[in-house]
Amino acid sequence: MFRRAVILSSILKNNAASILHKDKNTANIDKDVVMAFLKIPRYKHGTCSMEAIIQMSLLEKGKKITASSLPARAQLNMHVDADQFLSLMRGLAIITIEMW
Repeated sequence: MFRRAVILSSILKNNAASILHKDKNTANIDKDVVMAFLKIPRYKHGTCSMEAIIQMSLLEKGKKITASSLPARAQLNMHVDADQFLSLMRGLAIITIEMW
C-alpha cells in the first residue's frame, strides 16, 4: 500500500495539479477514493492504469476528486475490476471464496 500511495501522489502531482493545495504536499481527494486506489487488488496495466483513471476523471481547478469525478464504470473496467473498485470506495467488504 505504501508503494501505491507514493505512486498515486506522483500521478496526482503530474496529472492533477489543479487539485493540489498550495503546499503541494496534500491534495483535495476523498478518503474513500484514495482507499479504493490503494486497496484494489489488481490494476490491469499496472501504474499506467492508475494514471489513466486519474486522467479520465473530471477534474475542476480547485475542486475535489470525489466518486462523481471518476470515469464511467465501462472506462474503469478497462483498468480495474470496476465493481470491486466501487465497492472498496463505498467501504463495502468483498469476500473472495476459492474453491479447490
